[in-house]
Amino acid sequence: MDAPAGIVKQKKRVNKTRSARAGLIMPVGRVERMLKASKVADRVRGTSSIYLAAVLQYLALEVIRLAGDEAVRDKKKTITPRYVHLGARKDDEMRELLGTVTIGEGGVMPHVAASLLG
Repeated sequence: MDAPAGIVKQKKRVNKTRSARAGLIMPVGRVERMLKASKVADRVRGTSSIYLAAVLQYLALEVIRLAGDEAVRDKKKTITPRYVHLGARKDDEMRELLGTVTIGEGGVMPHVAASLLG
């Protein structure tokens, strides 16, 4: 059915979150709220929360990818803190970023001194 003459039919506007518009999984609104609450600056620009959410999402996915590779290498299906620790320590860039971080239940890097080997 067409609308009567003179009446324009308007399309329903679909609301999209800022995360969806930016193509992110990380919640931009929550990042902005926490950024404002932390009082790092007097004012917070709207795009800064989008950028920060994108960086946080990238870092989280990178850590999960490295931990997943370690779990697959150990023939396991579950990512544990041990695999997060091993993945972060074996990657050069992550080791630099997380150099002084202690991962709970992560254990230590496997190492056998050369003097103990046959």
